[in-house]
Amino acid sequence: MKKIVITLAVLGAAAGAAQAQSSVTIYGALDAYLESGRNGQATVTRVQNGGATPSRIGFRGVEDLGGGVKAIFSLETGINVDDGTAAQGGLLFGRQAFVGLTGNFGTVTVGRQYTPFFMTNLLYTLGGGMGWGNAANYFLEPPSARANNALQYATPNIKGFVFKAMYALGENSAPGAGKVGNVRVVSGQYDSGKLSVNMSHMNRTTTDTNADKWTALGASYDFTVVKTALVYQVRRDDANITRNDYFDLSATIPMGGGALLLDIGGLQNKVTNDADARTASIRYDYFLSKRTTVYGGISTVRNEAKARYGVTGAGGAPMVALAGADPRAVAIGVRHFF
Repeated sequence: MKKIVITLAVLGAAAGAAQAQSSVTIYGALDAYLESGRNGQATVTRVQNGGATPSRIGFRGVEDLGGGVKAIFSLETGINVDDGTAAQGGLLFGRQAFVGLTGNFGTVTVGRQYTPFFMTNLLYTLGGGMGWGNAANYFLEPPSARANNALQYATPNIKGFVFKAMYALGENSAPGAGKVGNVRVVSGQYDSGKLSVNMSHMNRTTTDTNADKWTALGASYDFTVVKTALVYQVRRDDANITRNDYFDLSATIPMGGGALLLDIGGLQNKVTNDADARTASIRYDYFLSKRTTVYGGISTVRNEAKARYGVTGAGGAPMVALAGADPRAVAIGVRHFF
């Protein structure tokens, strides 16, 4: 990925002040695809944003404060390439906006950030993570991806282990609802050579008497000729309103100057009968260069009578399906990193 790096030497005003080195990196991704499929009612042909990767532009900065401590920040905005609008509901920096410190003690960040729980899904769905063709991308609920007003701590790497903890404030001032919207997340990850394992748990207070609880386990192993990964998620809540499990099993196979993605998954609804779903997808990514990829694939979802999951890309809108329909789609797209 080619990046534009701006480096500044900041000199202290006082005599003898130490020089601090700062840099800001401008980076991004643009991804658009043509999709045609059936949603159970009609054939839909559309141009969508972000098939394999959500489109974005970002600014990442670091300043060396000395003594092994650095100040860091990230500002990242989502872009809908198909119509030029801002993603994430029009937020200026809807993807990420945080500032923090990093050093031998670990990393502390404050702001709008990805939850460690979402990272379990992202890291262990192959083909770029949570993109077109990944079952987890079809099943995962958006509120679990990011948290506002979040404080996060990540430990340094300890013999392959990294642990994270996040606490996000809902900032609800309604009487008796001061904790509504608060989010607590913990995760642990272990990496050793070709093996990677991660487990995370998230608790989101939804009312003064209820909390949504997600637990996810992810693992991958690179056999060189094929890389495989598995995500398994369990969602429960205190009020027994939402209870479901899903899995995503994926594999990527290096092939002909690119990579073949194979992905299957399934969701089981523990509250509503006849509301389960299964998915199967094939996608081929051809690497024109280190920064540019063209891709194409076929994806299908089989819904039970009361389920209505649809095919969707990493950044586009889902192909909304009728209850009980079996949506299927083909897509061809291009992605460019800069």
